[in-house]
Amino acid sequence: MFSIRGCFAKTDPPLTQRPEYTCAGQGITAFPCPPGSPNDHSFLMLYTYDGSGILNYNNSSYTLKKGDGFLIDCRREHFYRTGGSHWLHGDLHFYGGQSAFFYQENFCGKSPLFHAPDQDVFQNQLEKLLRIQGSAAVHRDFQFSFELERLLFYLIECQNAESSGSVIPEHIRLLQNYLEQHFTSDITLDEMAHMAGTSRYYLCRQFKKYTGFAPKEYVTHLRLLYAQNLLQQTQMPGYRIGALAGFPSEAAFLLQFKKATGMTPGEFRKRMG
Repeated sequence: MFSIRGCFAKTDPPLTQRPEYTCAGQGITAFPCPPGSPNDHSFLMLYTYDGSGILNYNNSSYTLKKGDGFLIDCRREHFYRTGGSHWLHGDLHFYGGQSAFFYQENFCGKSPLFHAPDQDVFQNQLEKLLRIQGSAAVHRDFQFSFELERLLFYLIECQNAESSGSVIPEHIRLLQNYLEQHFTSDITLDEMAHMAGTSRYYLCRQFKKYTGFAPKEYVTHLRLLYAQNLLQQTQMPGYRIGALAGFPSEAAFLLQFKKATGMTPGEFRKRMG
């Protein structure tokens, strides 16, 4: 199960926080990291809408401006404050579910900063997460998990685009969004190339450049994330989960799952349970 705290805050004038707190708001509004043992994983994502801020984390100092954000492991000593006259930012504090596993696989050991120039994409996804968390839907935890992973994927794409010094082309972004909505379907590379209006060869090169995945690899990755969520949130048998995720056979599901996680679906369920 995921738990979150989300808020939109303006820190003005500058604030200094004790390392064990993440703070937001006017003056001294604060909330502590989630309760539990010191080994519990929790994470803070922050995005800058306007102004500037400073993050001290892992014995390093980082300056954030409009469009910049960070994702940090709250077990590590940290604090952040306004860097100028004001700092308008949105915060998402989450823990539980597969958050520790996903962070370890994709963000651990890297710079905590990201730059997301399109505020609307980040804002819309953040608001969607907060709506889901506040709803009474039966599958709320599953929906939240999936949408959070979409947001984290967006951060990875921003990091990849920044490292390559270029902006993700619209046809790659549109294809990626389509795949995120239809990954359980059987979509051929020819169909993807047709949707993107380019050749198979050029699509593979571009998609890999901007997302870090080949197109078919990305579909498999989405299917595996979906399967991992179902393994954690339901008691359905593995063969059924593999079919729902879009794998052509149970053998294909087991092979890809073991390759990606080093575990069988049953072992993964026990570990995450």
